[in-house]
Amino acid sequence: MIWSRLRGAVSFLALVGLALGTGACQGNTNNPYLQAGPSPTTTTDTFTGTLSNSGATPVLRLTHTFAVKYSGTLSILLKDNQPDTALRVGFGIGAWDATTSTCGPLLAWNNSATAGVSIIGSALAGNFCAQVYDDFGSLAAGAQTNYTLTVTHY
Repeated sequence: MIWSRLRGAVSFLALVGLALGTGACQGNTNNPYLQAGPSPTTTTDTFTGTLSNSGATPVLRLTHTFAVKYSGTLSILLKDNQPDTALRVGFGIGAWDATTSTCGPLLAWNNSATAGVSIIGSALAGNFCAQVYDDFGSLAAGAQTNYTLTVTHY
């Protein structure tokens, strides 16, 4: 009989300790993985440019910079490519180094994209660059293409 009372008291104390411990965790503002402040809203940056394969000064790679304020989903869409929507170009994302004004190695890319193709991933807060390029000779000599690239992020 004493053992059953003792066992009941120990069970009761364990439940009280569990309840107190759970209550102590609520409202903990010291979690370094939670972002403080208002809920982030989606930002869309739109970039346009012209790749040109002219003999004098070919422009076969263009870089656009943007800043991600909050960690989360990031998507890049090759929205338009004119006059030839079937023309294949490359595009991707890298880390932007503001001190040297360079786009680091691309972290994600598609070397053979047409209008409507996207890259979707996750990004931490920071400075990034998107590049559009024709490194593989898709753009005929003397030709040019105008593109629109959209980057959606937090």
